[in-house]
Amino acid sequence: MLVKNTLSIGFDVGNTGLKMVCLKNMGNGYRLMAHAELDTTNISHMAKLIKKKPLKGAILRANIEDPSIKIRKVTIPKVPPEEKNEVVKWAAKDFLGGPVDEFVIKSLPFLDTGVGDEDHIVYAALKSAVAKQTERLKEMGFYPLSVIEPTTVALAHAAQFVRGKQWEERTALIALGKLDCFFLILDEKGLLFSRPLGGVSGDALTKQIARNLGISENEAEILKKDSSTWSGEVEKKIQNTFQHFFTRLEMEIERSMEIYFNLYAGLPVQSLLMTGGASKMDGLIDYLKENIKMSVNLFDPFKLLDLGIFSKDPTFEEKRYSLATALGLALD
Repeated sequence: MLVKNTLSIGFDVGNTGLKMVCLKNMGNGYRLMAHAELDTTNISHMAKLIKKKPLKGAILRANIEDPSIKIRKVTIPKVPPEEKNEVVKWAAKDFLGGPVDEFVIKSLPFLDTGVGDEDHIVYAALKSAVAKQTERLKEMGFYPLSVIEPTTVALAHAAQFVRGKQWEERTALIALGKLDCFFLILDEKGLLFSRPLGGVSGDALTKQIARNLGISENEAEILKKDSSTWSGEVEKKIQNTFQHFFTRLEMEIERSMEIYFNLYAGLPVQSLLMTGGASKMDGLIDYLKENIKMSVNLFDPFKLLDLGIFSKDPTFEEKRYSLATALGLALD
């Protein structure tokens, strides 16, 4: 059966701007049609573009990030299929932190224990938070939306697309961005665990460099990206700042792994992937390889895509690791 060529757009919406990826389903794969990273002053321009050809009619998907979002494993007894959703919902009440009826709850089967119980992965968010994000996106001009899903679910979708069926092991994925950092653990079934890593982001490092050197954040950002300008006492201070940042990230990874193992005893994690705009900072991958007891590699979310006109575009090359969430949303 022929697959109709379809445009889909993923919007990664943050507090200070928006990232966009537009894909075309070619039937045997995806082609990158457009990408963008916009600050808040240019979002209205993007909203106008999606109402015009060739983007008019594209499937629109966006993310949500909210403190109410929870992803947990629950164990339920075997029940008839028509009762399962209700049983899962009430099994989730212990970790929701509020009345069950106030949450949007979805679940995926994870493991049949073989002793009369089933494990499910539950995704939950406050209905009010989803409604607020939907209204915010509508005010921006991004509607109608076909999907709003958590950032971590979109990241997991991107990772599953790249890995395909090659899941011989459970994998940790860290998305280290400008303003935030997410830790995920996945296997062939999908997302098992996620946790935000507080105090670890590209901006956090920039601010620390600025404080340690007594300079502006703009100057610190330039120094962070260009080590060729480092020398003398400045070089020592910046290197120490990077070392402290890497150590903080390592500690957050270890803490996340401990929490995961408490939930999933006997399900080890064999590898770690890094993505996000800040994941390519000098020395980070080498540091983690030396200090984390598993293989560590950079994760390219666009590895399997037909990049079309962007295959040799230096602007895209600079941004590709920061677009993983938008890509995960754009994928069917």
